[in-house]
Amino acid sequence: LRENFETYRSYVKKMPSLIQVNGLGQTLAFYFQKKKQNEYKVIYHTLAKWMKEQFPDQFPSGNEELVEVIVHLSSAEYRLWTMEAVALLDWMRKFADGMAKDDGGTAE
Repeated sequence: LRENFETYRSYVKKMPSLIQVNGLGQTLAFYFQKKKQNEYKVIYHTLAKWMKEQFPDQFPSGNEELVEVIVHLSSAEYRLWTMEAVALLDWMRKFADGMAKDDGGTAE
């Protein structure tokens, strides 16, 4: 389990950089594509759940995939969603670092 946690923590830390370089849509598509690996799946679903809670009007049936909704956003909405995703990922990173410290690991 420790190995899975460290992999998860690594992917959470890398995602904001991937978003900055490639954009939110492309990064989410990459994580969506990699859903067979549990760590990618957990991160993607955490972001999807958060976005559905923050922007419920964009998910009328509640069953839309996050990557599908992203492609239909206006430029202003896309920027807002990007900022929201990066803020959530920052919190997730801090939480994971805190968990690593509590577990006796060395958080960076």
